[in-house]
Amino acid sequence: MKRFSLIALLLFTIVSFAEAQSYRRYSPYDRDYSSYDRRSSDRRYSSDDRRYSSYNRRYSSDDRRYSSYDRRPRYDRYSYSRSRYKKEDYRGRSYLGVKASGNHSLLINKTLPVELGLAPEYDGGLVFNFSLGNVLSLQPEILYSRNSLVTYSRGGDLKTTTSSIDVPVLFRFSFGNKTQFFINAGGAARYALETKERYAGGMEQTTDYEGQDFDQRTTYGAAGGMGIALNSYGGQFFIEARGYYPMGSFRDGWLEGSENRRLNVGLSLGYLARFGR
Repeated sequence: MKRFSLIALLLFTIVSFAEAQSYRRYSPYDRDYSSYDRRSSDRRYSSDDRRYSSYNRRYSSDDRRYSSYDRRPRYDRYSYSRSRYKKEDYRGRSYLGVKASGNHSLLINKTLPVELGLAPEYDGGLVFNFSLGNVLSLQPEILYSRNSLVTYSRGGDLKTTTSSIDVPVLFRFSFGNKTQFFINAGGAARYALETKERYAGGMEQTTDYEGQDFDQRTTYGAAGGMGIALNSYGGQFFIEARGYYPMGSFRDGWLEGSENRRLNVGLSLGYLARFGR
């Protein structure tokens, strides 16, 4: 009996000690912290990571937006402002356009006792201007021209009107930028089409040069003038005063000093459109 009691006491002690160790290992306090560490904290920090990662993605997209702003709008804005306030250079450009003029003829080197009257006429046509630099350009023109001369004499009043095709070839010197002062100088050929003569109260007589050779109906002379041009991006408006002085013909050569000569003076308006450079 005594032996049995000792054995039972020993078993009870062992079982109690084992339960105590088990209680310490799996206590509720430890289970709460272990579950907190394993599940709750992982979930909380993982959600925080997702939140901060979305935050980082949002700001990374903002960075891309601002980087694109740095690449495009700000650069374009400043470049536009620079180009806007940059002074435009209108020199050294080539043009093509039209002009129209009013002209009047004067008689010089008079050998006959005649008096002149007012006889305004007109001309107009195409103008080409080819740039040879910032100042110099070559300007050929093709114009239809009418020139009249009214003379008063004892024989009566006579009006002589000549129609022709004029081809001036001029060198143009331009000074300035947006507003330019220019000087033209060169030569011109005049191809006669017809001449009409009419006395006061009489019949009109027409001389047609169609049957004549080229050298018989073509004269040449010196031409020159000066004017002002107003430039824009697409072209220029100009006003010019010009004169033409005949010097001879291809058939007869240079005119003699004693011959009557017409001096044509005119005022023209025109517009030249930019082409090429």
